[in-house]
Amino acid sequence: MNPIDDLKTLSSVDAWVWDQLIRAPHDRQSALKWPAFATVGEGGAPQARVVVLRAADRAGRTLDVYTDMRSAKVTELSQNPHTALLFFDQRHMVQVRVRGETRIISDGPQRDQVLAGMTARGRRDYATTRAPGTPLPDAGVSYEDQLANDHFCILRITVEAIDWLSLSRSGHRRAIIDYRAVPPAMDWRVP
Repeated sequence: MNPIDDLKTLSSVDAWVWDQLIRAPHDRQSALKWPAFATVGEGGAPQARVVVLRAADRAGRTLDVYTDMRSAKVTELSQNPHTALLFFDQRHMVQVRVRGETRIISDGPQRDQVLAGMTARGRRDYATTRAPGTPLPDAGVSYEDQLANDHFCILRITVEAIDWLSLSRSGHRRAIIDYRAVPPAMDWRVP
């Protein structure tokens, strides 16, 4: 039996989503570890890419991903902080869409603490000599380890709403949780 079938109340859906989001950064097998992250690009064109969920905080309603300050998504978020994340749990046949506003954390003790706790391999992702997306003459990429300190940043998404969709042979179900309302507005919707 699919444990999703036991989610009969809106509050249980909310709790399940946050339980999964909190577990994902620490569980390599989590279906919610690798969401698609969408921003608004030049001319209003949508831009999506896969990112790694690094942290989730239920009380603060935030999700963190890491990136290079020179990436296109940072430029896009600087112009329009609204974003969406799309998660899909194939085992449970659940789609979770998250809408929120993103803050770029490019300095300060929290950013420094995260960077200091990274492995040398993890830091290398932010230590390329050229910006992400820069054309190369060949497939080689060069690194300078000290550059990670200049280029690493945290993207902190404050979750504004969650759209949960369960696909099931016994009947699809959909719930919307809007955190902009106090208390959060929760509704069942037609799938």
